[in-house]
Amino acid sequence: MTARSDAPDGTELEAARILLARMGITPEQLLAAATPFPQIKPVPTFADYIDRVSDAVTAGTRRVYDTYWRCRLPRAWDHLERLSAMSMGPPGCQ
Repeated sequence: MTARSDAPDGTELEAARILLARMGITPEQLLAAATPFPQIKPVPTFADYIDRVSDAVTAGTRRVYDTYWRCRLPRAWDHLERLSAMSMGPPGCQ
């Protein structure tokens, strides 16, 4: 289904009323039961994801990959970060 920018015409509104009546729902009940759109969570940054991965792996794996995760990946993927989270990478990574 595609979103429409124009308002429904009289025929479409009547069809909606008929459908609601057949379902035993009044327009007032439909409005009373309406809930706001759910809050959309922002897509995590690559750095957010790597933190989760780092927390999930063994200490040995973390020791081997830590420099790569902290220094190389942020530089390689920084252009994909959310604008509010952009940086040049963690301190200490030259």
